[in-house]
Amino acid sequence: TTVTLHDQSGGSRDNIIQTYDVRSLAALQGFIGEEGQGSWTLKVSDHAGRDVGKLNRWTLDIAL
Repeated sequence: TTVTLHDQSGGSRDNIIQTYDVRSLAALQGFIGEEGQGSWTLKVSDHAGRDVGKLNRWTLDIAL
């Protein structure tokens, strides 16, 4: 299952600090009922022209 968490809505903000769950992002409901065990991949890219972005930290919490 693939879900886009954030897509080109940061504007000129320097930091995006965000939590995503089934209440804030309906697309995550596709994970309900799936097995949580296994490999998870987070893909990040910054396409802003005037600065360089970096991912400082991320976590994955699975609630059963």
